[in-house]
Amino acid sequence: MRLCSYVAVAAVALGAGGCEARREPGHYSVLAGEVIACQPDTGELTIRGPRRTAEGPEEQTSYCLITRDSEIYINDRFSSIREIRPGDTVELIVRRDSDPQSGPDAGLQRYVVAFAYVDRPLPPAPRPELTPTDAPAGSGTPEGQTPAEG
Repeated sequence: MRLCSYVAVAAVALGAGGCEARREPGHYSVLAGEVIACQPDTGELTIRGPRRTAEGPEEQTSYCLITRDSEIYINDRFSSIREIRPGDTVELIVRRDSDPQSGPDAGLQRYVVAFAYVDRPLPPAPRPELTPTDAPAGSGTPEGQTPAEG
């Protein structure tokens, strides 16, 4: 009898202190556009791009927050917010920031970035200079023969 009461008390104590009600996962969406401003020290990223509205697509500015949990890739290479530049084309997976804004930003909708992919044009790779020593083995004529003899 005593063992049952200890087990019941332990279950209540562990359940009350160690568990929280599960929250619904945030609603994620995709934003795309051009980087207008990037503040690496605060994690703020401002982009401008088309958004769907009731009247149709229109250009809108979106204010985003990059956290330490955000993943950032520039041309398929893992990067940091310090490497994002104004003018970059970016695609973001975001969720709406649920914290209310105060001060000069009050009323603006902000997004928290989970994933960012920056597509930055790269210059074309230089053409390699081929010399006779760079030619692959077996691609020419046998040593000592000219093409007419072969």
